[in-house]
Amino acid sequence: MEKQAMATMPKITSICKEALGHLKNDWGAAVLCTLAFIWIPCLPILLDGLTHDIFKLDFWCPIPPSDVISVELLIIFFATTILLVLPLGFGYQCTFLKYVRKDTASPSGNMLSVFEHRYGRWLLASLLFFSIVFIGPEIVLWGLSNLLMIIEMKYETALIVLIVLSVIILISSLILYYHFAVLPYIVNDNPELSIWKCFKRSSSLLKGFRWRLFFIDLIFVGPMLLLSIVLSILLPYNIYTLCTFALSIIYLWITPWALTVRALFYSHIVKS
Repeated sequence: MEKQAMATMPKITSICKEALGHLKNDWGAAVLCTLAFIWIPCLPILLDGLTHDIFKLDFWCPIPPSDVISVELLIIFFATTILLVLPLGFGYQCTFLKYVRKDTASPSGNMLSVFEHRYGRWLLASLLFFSIVFIGPEIVLWGLSNLLMIIEMKYETALIVLIVLSVIILISSLILYYHFAVLPYIVNDNPELSIWKCFKRSSSLLKGFRWRLFFIDLIFVGPMLLLSIVLSILLPYNIYTLCTFALSIIYLWITPWALTVRALFYSHIVKS
C-alpha cells in the first residue's frame, strides 16, 4: 500500500509548478498574509518597547544594553509566543490550503480562524508540537551537558562529547519534526480527532514521504540560508545587514510558494 501511494505521488518539480498555478492570482494576498503573520505577534512587544524607550538605541548596535530589557518585556515575549505565535503559526500554514482547494468556506479560510474556532485545541496542538520537537531535545541536551560538568571530564573531551551530543539532538529534532510536519493540516481537517490521534495520523501519513518533504524544504530554505552564511563571513556587519534585509524581501515572496507546495504535498498524500 505504501509503495503504491509513493508511486502515485507526483514529482517534486511537478508539485512546485502546480503550486505556482494555484498562487497565480493570489500571490499578493499570500504575501500580505505572510507580512501579517510576521507583524501581528510583534505588536505587544513593539508597544512595550515604545513605552520603555527601547527603540532609541543606535540602529547599528547589534546587541542592546542589558538594562534596557525589562522583566515585563520578557513576560510579554513568552506569553505572546505561547498564546499567540504558536497557534497563529498553525493557522498561517493552514491558510495555504485554501489556495490549493479554492474553498474559502473551510476552517482554513484565514489564519485568524484559529482564534475563532476551537482556540484551545489549536493552542494545545501547537504547544505540544513545539515541546516535543524543540523543547524536549533541548532539555535532554541541557541535562547531558550538566552531567558532563558533574563528571568533571577533561575540557577537550567534554567539548567533543558535547558537539557529538548536539548533532545527535539536532538529528533527533529533525526526525521528530518530519514525523509531525503535517499536524496543522490534520488538526484543521479532522476536528473530531483528539490531539494525540492527530499526532499519530501525521506520523502514519508521512511514512515513506519524509525524505521528499525534507527535500522540498531544502529547495526553498537551503539556498537562502547558505547565501546568508556566506555573506555573513565575507561582508562587514553594516553591509551584511542591508543584504540580509534584501534577502528578507526576496524570501517574503518565496515563502507563500513554499507553503503552498507543502499544502499541495499534503493534499496529494491524503489522495494517494
